[in-house]
Amino acid sequence: MDPAHPALSLMQERFGRDSLIALATLDGQTPSVRTINAYYENGSFYAITHRFSRKMEQIRRHPNVAVSGDWFTGHATAVDLGWLDKAENREIAGRLRQAFASWIDNGHNDFADPNTIVLRIKLTDGVLFSHGTRYDIDFSSVGERPASPNALRHPCATPEIRTKRLWLRRFVAEDADDYYAWAGCPEASRFIRERPAASLDQARAELRDWISRYPQEGFYLWGIVLKGELVGFCCGNEINEDIRSVCLGYGLQKRYWNQGIATEAAQAMIDFFFQIGFHRIFSYHHPLNPASGRVMAKSGMTYEGRIRGGSTLAGEICDCLQYSIVKEDWESRQPDKPLTEKQRPMGL
Repeated sequence: MDPAHPALSLMQERFGRDSLIALATLDGQTPSVRTINAYYENGSFYAITHRFSRKMEQIRRHPNVAVSGDWFTGHATAVDLGWLDKAENREIAGRLRQAFASWIDNGHNDFADPNTIVLRIKLTDGVLFSHGTRYDIDFSSVGERPASPNALRHPCATPEIRTKRLWLRRFVAEDADDYYAWAGCPEASRFIRERPAASLDQARAELRDWISRYPQEGFYLWGIVLKGELVGFCCGNEINEDIRSVCLGYGLQKRYWNQGIATEAAQAMIDFFFQIGFHRIFSYHHPLNPASGRVMAKSGMTYEGRIRGGSTLAGEICDCLQYSIVKEDWESRQPDKPLTEKQRPMGL
């Protein structure tokens, strides 16, 4: 759309200040909506929030959102831009501080906390009404900037990876029964899901959503297959393009615990993500789940410490224990010989 189009000028005039908008996300299969303070410019709304808030957890699972406010409705993709005070956010942070000046220093935000982030709600399309005129707006080319030469180049997301025992591959619709064996088990899913899947139909719906997202760049979710049987999942999410970091997650059916499967899958993901250009890989677990911490340590990560209020359990905010590994450490542990074709992730 032409930047001079009157609809874009109206958007800036109407929302280019502290504005209240409704932000709708998905909580599993249930819509969730809340009113937030936001500032608009160049095709995006911006807000200040906490990385581990409920809405951000939902956005990490389903980044496609909807917004509405003051005779405007639209669709968007929500993106975590990282800490409000990091250098790359300096310009937008300054404008947010100015727009939110009436309340930003009321003590509700801890700007020294790296988890106080800028949320960008990048609009894709919308409808605006003004004085009886309807404007259908295509935001796809609004506010676009050339890609950074240092930007990550994601290959085909979720490529197949084979290890000594495991086959990591994309989920398919036929996996519903095996997936439900994990997702519907209260003990196996306790530290990952807010609540177990209530039915096989819910598990099928979740799989359909995941499968629909495989074409998205940067979407990494594998089923873990052992001896022909789907035994769990592993994933890479919470991607920060600026510092090239990714968070690992994993879960197994209970009868496959304590067999080194999660560690083997984590090591395979670490190798894959460093090979495609990531610099830092991290993961975290609930203090009541030390077995997950042992997986992180055995996969080569270093314990970083306890993050207070850094996670949730059954919908309640709680502490988490975090581990990480950076590329330099990973490279120093690699053998001199190159990877064999069997060790190399397929498609690389």
